Amino acid sequence: MKAKMLLITTVILFTMSSCKKDSSDYLNVDIHISYIDKNGIDLLNSSNPNAIKAADIDLYYLKNGIKTRVFDPNMDTPENFKIEYSESQHVYLIKIFINEYYDTNKMSETYIEFGGRSDTIKASWYANESKSNIHYLNVWYNNVLKIAEGSSIDFFEVVLD
Repeated sequence: MKAKMLLITTVILFTMSSCKKDSSDYLNVDIHISYIDKNGIDLLNSSNPNAIKAADIDLYYLKNGIKTRVFDPNMDTPENFKIEYSESQHVYLIKIFINEYYDTNKMSETYIEFGGRSDTIKASWYANESKSNIHYLNVWYNNVLKIAEGSSIDFFEVVLD
């Protein structure tokens, strides 16, 4: 009986340890952007009559050369972005989960469209062999470097005319 209990306990512990996710798993794919006008007015604040509304924003990923609108109804954020207030920045931000499907050069493209404009977010990526650790290194917004490798920031501001 003791041998059976030991065997069952060993099998359970082995199963639990083999199902455990690697503690080094790391996925970082979100950036935060504030949009302001030339007068410093927060364009994501819904109390602003000229606010950019979430319903007017479309996000697209470039996958295998094809620009595809992002929408997954099974996700908490089906369009891979959300607008939220930042207590630390004292401004509304759009949190965007950028395209982690990179090409052979480990570059990806995300497009954000609203108000008749289409802006491009490019990112360079690091991924270990098992892809359990993936994160962006550099992020460009309309070809301007906004987040540089080694930086601890994930936020930047865009001034719109």
